[in-house]
Amino acid sequence: MSETKFDTRKALHRLNKILENYDSEVLSYYDEECYINDILFFLGKSIDAEKYGFDVTTYHKFLAQRIAPLSNKIAKRVFTTNLERGK
Repeated sequence: MSETKFDTRKALHRLNKILENYDSEVLSYYDEECYINDILFFLGKSIDAEKYGFDVTTYHKFLAQRIAPLSNKIAKRVFTTNLERGK
């Protein structure tokens, strides 16, 4: 999938399939951080399983390449807005 145009519908279908199999008895022991990490891992895997959804290294690559830039933009926007509003 890395070399082809991104297909949102296919990625969403893959994510839904992954989430269908996510339910497990161990979920009752998960904290919020673990849940968020799992969902982000599944998101990366649904986008490109070979590039982002194989192991912890590819998961960290997904975070660094796709999530961190988005998060940084949002954080800067919030910071700037708060400065403008005097907060």
